Amino acid sequence: MCFAGINVSSVALWEGLETIESGAFTKSKIETLEIPNSVKSIGTGAFKNCENLTTVTMPSHKIRYDDDSVFEGCKKLSLKSKKMIRDTGYAGGF
Repeated sequence: MCFAGINVSSVALWEGLETIESGAFTKSKIETLEIPNSVKSIGTGAFKNCENLTTVTMPSHKIRYDDDSVFEGCKKLSLKSKKMIRDTGYAGGF
């Protein structure tokens, strides 16, 4: 939970990052998120209840998700972002 609850609006994760750990950004105030092509897996609830999150840029390849709660509670996500997330193999709720 290294960034859980942070109060920044935009996050661009660094290229070379392979895993986003469980709960890493839970309940943070981020609005936009950029996940690099190097990411291969995302842990349980990594972005859970990020209620201000509207825009996510994802890699075009499949990602391993630990469970279906990674983006749970992210109710403001745009349709475009939801599609981009689904295209990486995410089957959970928003």
